[in-house]
Amino acid sequence: MFSIWVCLNFNLFRSILFHTVWNLTITAIISIAIFFPDKTINHYEDDDIKVTWHRQSKSLKSTVDFFTPNHTIKAKNCNAIFLLKSTEWSSKSNNRLTTDFIPTEPFMEYNFSINLKDTITKNQDLYKPIKRFLTDSELIKPINK
Repeated sequence: MFSIWVCLNFNLFRSILFHTVWNLTITAIISIAIFFPDKTINHYEDDDIKVTWHRQSKSLKSTVDFFTPNHTIKAKNCNAIFLLKSTEWSSKSNNRLTTDFIPTEPFMEYNFSINLKDTITKNQDLYKPIKRFLTDSELIKPINK
């Protein structure tokens, strides 16, 4: 309604200019949250893993390094679903899909440092503790079907 009023009471050029400024303002506000996220360091710990993570500004390259020294998984610039999909290979059961989850912050990327508490067991099922961490921290949520 307001845009029609601007167009009728002013000329077409001013209404186009107003519309452009309006759209750029909304886009800039949304982009600030993506490119300049809150980098507060968060911690999570349970019986299997200890995780330190924080938000990271958007980039083009995501990496997950498994079992660096000290039994640590390092993930840089990756979203929560990418981290979960990276652990599917270690699972012993094939009855669940990562497509059953969606990220709570779809365009946000994170840096994760995951320390495994059980360093003796080989071929651990990493999917379950990572999924538990991501759901408990509310970085992913199940799709209601």
